[in-house]
This record gives sequence, structure tokens and C-alpha cells, in this order.
Amino acid sequence: MTSINTRACTPHEDEGMVGSVVVGRPDPADQPGLTAPDDDLPAEAVEQLERFNDEVRAVLENGEQSHEHDGGHDDDGNDHDH
Repeated sequence: MTSINTRACTPHEDEGMVGSVVVGRPDPADQPGLTAPDDDLPAEAVEQLERFNDEVRAVLENGEQSHEHDGGHDDDGNDHDH
């Protein structure tokens, strides 16, 4: 099963504390988790979710991999030891 799910930390979503969980390599065209965030969310949460959506879409469409930390994935998609 593949999917993209977004989550918000309810007490902190006004500060942009949100995230995306990507399971597998789903087709981004079929993922509700990549649609525009709800208008009723705080502006910071919307901004972060839009940023995550753009990054996830780029990886899924272009096969790019990026990390905010040193290292990356091995050929099987596992994190390297740090």
C-alpha cells in the first residue's frame, strides 16, 4: 500500500508544526495528501504543507532524493548510519 498523509500537531499548528508521511512511492497525481491545504488551517501550517507538498511531488516525479542531514540512503532506500 502506498500513500501520502499529512499531519498537524494541533496545539502547535499555528506555528507551522506539520508534517507529511510518505509510504512507498505513490503516484503523486492520485494522492489527496498532495492537494492544497485546507483554508481553515493557520497560515504557517498552510505554508509548511505547501512546501512539503512541493518537495514530495518533486521527489516522486523526478526520482530525486534529498536529506536535511549528512548521509542519505543506500541502494535499498535505507538510511546510512550517522
